[in-house]
Amino acid sequence: MNIYRVDKVWQLALVYEVRRKTLLFGKKVSSHLEFDETYGKEYNYLLIEENDKGIGTLRVNLENEDYGKIERVSIIPECQSKGLGGKILEEAEKWILESGRNKVVVHSFAPAVNFYLKYGYKLDESKIIDSEIPQKYMYKNLEG
Repeated sequence: MNIYRVDKVWQLALVYEVRRKTLLFGKKVSSHLEFDETYGKEYNYLLIEENDKGIGTLRVNLENEDYGKIERVSIIPECQSKGLGGKILEEAEKWILESGRNKVVVHSFAPAVNFYLKYGYKLDESKIIDSEIPQKYMYKNLEG
């Protein structure tokens, strides 16, 4: 198993393959909501790959100078509950620390809140997220 900071086309292809397989907890979500990237813009992805197969991914958004945001966390169903989500989350946190930020923000879907709590994230119910899909604001302060 390898975790890559995506910088090759084959890696990006596996990222999108994973995201297609895991569309938001198996819910029917239109492609324009899941694949919200702007064509030609550079994004930061992590990919978990094993035997030339993508099994997990997430996006690291570094647009805000005060924090890094973890987005689009996806682990294919047959590889869930094996600790891979935690591994890729830790890699994302390292990347955010290396970028000079010490806070991580996540907009989590309700079924994933306990996953983030397990890794030290805090839920802030006072923050309302304007989104077509209900989400919870979560954050974690990193030490580096």
